[in-house]
Amino acid sequence: MATIPNVIEVKGMGTTMKKAKARVAARWFATTVLTMALPAMVQAQEIDRDGSWSATISSRGEADLRVRVWRADRDHRWESSLKLDERTAEDILRRLERGYGAVDFTIEREAGLLRFEGVFTGSRGRGDFTFTENADFRSTMRDLGYGRLDDDEVFSAALLDVGPRKAGEMAEIGFDRLDFDELVSASIFEVDADFVSEMARAGFGHLDFDELVSWRVHGIDADFVAYAEETFDVVDHDEITALKIHGLTEEAARELNELGFGTLDFDDMLAARIHGLTPDFVSSIRELGIGSIDFDDALAMKIHGVSPAFVEDAQAMGFGQLDYDDLVAMRIHGVNRSFLEEMAEMGYRLDDFDDAIAFRVHGITPDFVRDLEDAGFEGLDADELVRVRIMGLDDILKKRRPARRDPVRR
Repeated sequence: MATIPNVIEVKGMGTTMKKAKARVAARWFATTVLTMALPAMVQAQEIDRDGSWSATISSRGEADLRVRVWRADRDHRWESSLKLDERTAEDILRRLERGYGAVDFTIEREAGLLRFEGVFTGSRGRGDFTFTENADFRSTMRDLGYGRLDDDEVFSAALLDVGPRKAGEMAEIGFDRLDFDELVSASIFEVDADFVSEMARAGFGHLDFDELVSWRVHGIDADFVAYAEETFDVVDHDEITALKIHGLTEEAARELNELGFGTLDFDDMLAARIHGLTPDFVSSIRELGIGSIDFDDALAMKIHGVSPAFVEDAQAMGFGQLDYDDLVAMRIHGVNRSFLEEMAEMGYRLDDFDDAIAFRVHGITPDFVRDLEDAGFEGLDADELVRVRIMGLDDILKKRRPARRDPVRR
């Protein structure tokens, strides 16, 4: 006989809610805990929230219970992963060991009752569930300041175990003016008294609700805060968050400081991580012979896409030796081989770098040249085209150009 585990675990699936107005995200990933010791249901009513569930029992006796629900009349779907209480989990496994494939169980929440029925075949189970609302839930939440919850919000509260108890817990730690979506976020991301106390001990007892949620989302705990302070001397919420998001590690910082640009400050190192400035990129650029570059030059090249391939192509365009400023200007203004070939077809071979940049800066294109030719101005040189554009003469000429008429058919 198989050993009966103490609990069936449920592991992270997503949950999508209607009116997802929470500041952090419109879609959340979470694991919720099911409890059985909630008040009895009174004057309950069943709302239109039924769906399916599935579960898998692993070789270790663990199980994933996935609850899914969707509505046929609206493009709306919830999906959540739940953790069964010990008693329900043991009861299900005992029934399976005795050869009973059919299962039924209920989960009580402050928002209402979830009733599950289904069948296990081997280690896999599936079935249907219904939700019956606690008739007092909406009025209780309204009395606590959470307005008039709609059916979707009530059902979400049931799936995510959100209700008066969670509202009370948040009020006790100073967050008594949250809206419903923020209360849901607090439940999903486990913003609770323990986490607030942990952050206070780390020197961040001043964080507001959104800042606490953002740290939970990105997995920032007291250990990471201590690491950020000791390694990078950063003590600001936003800087610590950026450090985590962009993966600026101690090893990455050491590599950046070995690029030959001297010791970089935190902002420079973070910018390098954000834009993908790596030792390989810097080495490849230096080998192209474009002159001395500092950190800001290298970062600008990376930001604007001045890659080794682009540099080699630019140097073959006939402009002679190009330095860092020339290459960045070419990339910013779109001086490339295609543009040069189009202008050459119009009779303008832009062998001079300054002419090519001037054409791009002032918007001199093949269409511009054709418009002037249609107005009777042909054979203008590069300088004349630029002057016409700068002085706005092309607009005057276009207005004076006679309208074209189709030939009269006889």
